[in-house]
Amino acid sequence: VHPIAFTIGGVTIHWYGILLATGFMVGLWTAGRRGMRIGINPEDLSNLVIWIFVGGVAGAKILFVINHWDGKQSLMELFLQRSGMVFHGALIGTSIAIWIFTRTKKMPLWATFDSLAPSFALGHAFGRIGCFMTGCCYGKVCSLPWAV
Repeated sequence: VHPIAFTIGGVTIHWYGILLATGFMVGLWTAGRRGMRIGINPEDLSNLVIWIFVGGVAGAKILFVINHWDGKQSLMELFLQRSGMVFHGALIGTSIAIWIFTRTKKMPLWATFDSLAPSFALGHAFGRIGCFMTGCCYGKVCSLPWAV
């Protein structure tokens, strides 16, 4: 609806980026608190965040390319576009990254997923608000009194 939050000296800051970063930080804070409660080493959790970020971005971009490639553009050109990510791809990529990380660190897989589950939900909520502000996930025209 209003994709650009503000511009500073020729640099445009978009709502999607702000809200995605906010969701990631809130999710990280939530995961840290839950992780401590169930006995996950904070240092391991800090290292896992890097894996989550890389796995999420890679998965989101890869699934975007799979869904949108029409054979006319090169795969690399489509992959390197500034826009174009798919949430389910991020979830798959993140899950694979967590699985690999927990296996190499000999951490409990399901306890790790349990500590991260609320963080995924919070991050996704912020991402959806970012999508709404950008206008990419707008839905259908509605005339109900509570419509936006």
